[in-house]
Amino acid sequence: MGQIEIFRRALPARIQAADRFGPGKRPRQFPLSQALRRRYIRPNPPGLKVAIPFDLDHDDPMRWEYANLPEPHATVMNHHNGHSHLIYLLEVPVRLHDCERTRPMRFLEAVEYCYTVRLGADPSYNGAFVKNPYSRAWRALWGGAACLLAPRPCGVGSGTLQVPPSRVGRALRHRAKL
Repeated sequence: MGQIEIFRRALPARIQAADRFGPGKRPRQFPLSQALRRRYIRPNPPGLKVAIPFDLDHDDPMRWEYANLPEPHATVMNHHNGHSHLIYLLEVPVRLHDCERTRPMRFLEAVEYCYTVRLGADPSYNGAFVKNPYSRAWRALWGGAACLLAPRPCGVGSGTLQVPPSRVGRALRHRAKL
């Protein structure tokens, strides 16, 4: 099974999508087949994180390589200015509203923060909607496999979203100050 099909199977059966954002242009819920024809999609269902997107407001979508990070599952670029979204699929989804298990959520938050810094990604991007890799409006590059969250040193092993365990608390404290 190719990377394109893996990404499609990770998406929910009904998904929010839109062609434009602005006054009077609200995203709507669509069956997956119709949503994949729109320019923007919401890859994460409510309360669950299956994909971690990053918004790069510069024309260097290969920055993950220079930062010694795993290859993203999909890189979706704007034809006109080179700005892109990097999308990392998670091998094991993380529940966002599980009161009993806060460690996975906190660790995911720390990973997102560290990756945002190392990629030079937009820190104010909330990751709700991404450029749809199936849309002809963008250029999509398919790459790495789904990632597993693991508390190991950065750069060790491929296909693992990593942050040193000692930096998890520090990253969360720093993010709380922002």
